[in-house]
Amino acid sequence: MPVQHPILNNFTAGELSPRMAGRVDLDQYHAGAAEILNMMVLPQGGATRRSGSYHVAATKANATTRLKRFVASDRAAYMLVFGDYCLRFVRNRGLLLSGGAPLELATPWPAAVLRELVMTQSADVMFITHGTTAPRKLSRTAVDVFAIETAVFDNGPWCTENTGDTGTAPTDTSGGSGSSGGQGTLGYDPNNGAGGEGADSGSDAGGGSDAGQGGESGGAEGGGGDGGGDGGE
Repeated sequence: MPVQHPILNNFTAGELSPRMAGRVDLDQYHAGAAEILNMMVLPQGGATRRSGSYHVAATKANATTRLKRFVASDRAAYMLVFGDYCLRFVRNRGLLLSGGAPLELATPWPAAVLRELVMTQSADVMFITHGTTAPRKLSRTAVDVFAIETAVFDNGPWCTENTGDTGTAPTDTSGGSGSSGGQGTLGYDPNNGAGGEGADSGSDAGGGSDAGQGGESGGAEGGGGDGGGDGGE
């Protein structure tokens, strides 16, 4: 039986898992490959050899660096070069210069932690975080003007902290035309846990009250008094 060699001209499914072997019933099987090495898949379906690297300049003191893309727009893209407590910029196949010298910003991160930096970008601003320092904000204000500063977060995303010990009890408006409500004070006893003294008062249309002293302490409810009368609707 002759061996068939079908034409493979679509690799948009990328590399396939070994568990996909034999799944000829799936469209992805016919649009993928077992391995794509040093190739870039084109949107049209084919693949081309990846481009090579371009030597721009030596790093500062030939030290270890980390590269990170900074794309502000379709016409303004940079490569950030994080070094030992410093940051430089590459654009248009060359170092970004300021006054004839490479533009350089001081950073709080040594070379040993550069791989641990977490970065996210929005337009001309990039936030950079690491567990050992406060978050930093990198801003671009012009083609060759960058600044880095400590990020300050105002009004959110958290709610206002409740530093008091007073709360408002819910109001019960069920039943007849009477009304019930009031405020209760929550206390804390360092010896007995949550609880303390509480009060609840209300009145029916016909007149009546219910007041008690106690609370909940150590899983037990305190006793309270009950007095008053029921009124008509």
